[in-house]
Amino acid sequence: MMENKILDCIKKSINNAPINILDNIKAQNIPRIIQHDEITRQFKEKRFSRKVMPMASLAATFILAIGLWQYWYKIPDSHIYLDLNPSIEIITNKREQAINVLTYNSDGSRLIKDIHFKGKDIVVVTEEILQKMIDLEYMNSPDNYLLISIHNKNLYKQNLQKNKLNASIHSYMNKQAFSPIILIQDVENNRTVKDYANEYGISLSRMTLIGKIIKLNSKLQIEDLVDLSLEELITLSQSIGINLEDIVHSDDFSRIPKYMDTDEIYEDLKEADDIDDLEDEIQPKENTTPAKKKISKEEAIRISLSLTKGGTIISMELDIDDEEDEAKYEIKITEGKNVYEIELDAYTGNVLEFDIDEED
Repeated sequence: MMENKILDCIKKSINNAPINILDNIKAQNIPRIIQHDEITRQFKEKRFSRKVMPMASLAATFILAIGLWQYWYKIPDSHIYLDLNPSIEIITNKREQAINVLTYNSDGSRLIKDIHFKGKDIVVVTEEILQKMIDLEYMNSPDNYLLISIHNKNLYKQNLQKNKLNASIHSYMNKQAFSPIILIQDVENNRTVKDYANEYGISLSRMTLIGKIIKLNSKLQIEDLVDLSLEELITLSQSIGINLEDIVHSDDFSRIPKYMDTDEIYEDLKEADDIDDLEDEIQPKENTTPAKKKISKEEAIRISLSLTKGGTIISMELDIDDEEDEAKYEIKITEGKNVYEIELDAYTGNVLEFDIDEED
């Protein structure tokens, strides 16, 4: 019954409707929907994106901050070796702060036992280690030999660190009434040297020095040299005619005796044929200070171009001061828009000055 009534009402409405009702509806000005509501919207808005974007930005910033922190404070940058006996390796970050200290024997472990090194400047850590060497009598003579070896992929930074540590160690030791003969070298950080260092249980720096000596006298064998002290290695090198400036740099060459009796050095090596042969070659040297040997112009250019990562040499001069017994190379290089002015110690190759100007 109800359905029939509804149908009758619909029919009456249709019959009574004006003929032009559809045209009137079409003619009406219907406003467009500017903003959808929950009924007219055809899809659900992805509200989560508005919430996620700030969180994603924050996460990216956090990750970047962690990466930069790791880059500056955690990633190894320089490897610095102090060789007396024992040998100590100090690993620093890009801010020249110690992040690890390695040793190669029980004496080394004993030496660094109570030293809290992490986060400290390399100069501070070095001074603490040297003080322990004095306290534990590893440095028992005012003129002990001390070898400083540095490896950094950035040659310019490596040279700066060599100069910095050389000056700071001299200053500190003088205050302690010690004046060690400080020898400086760059570490040969290649696979062969590493393998030999690991095989014989010695530091990379000591193996580098031994390798240099053997290159200059092939009669020597590694096993003959690994147990020698630093002083004995230097004495042996002199005795067989090796120019010390070919293997190390030093401001203390004048304090190194020019000849020492090597009988004690060879005492435990008499059975080695190569050492017996060498004894015939050993000749006493006069106790005179040899003239300093300058690095070649080619070597000075190589060092300078390694600092500027290439470029063109504009000028190069050798400035010699006879009164002060000093000499330096003054080199000017252009690379891109920059002009580099570099001064190198003509005897050691150390960087004395490094200036950068931009071309007009």
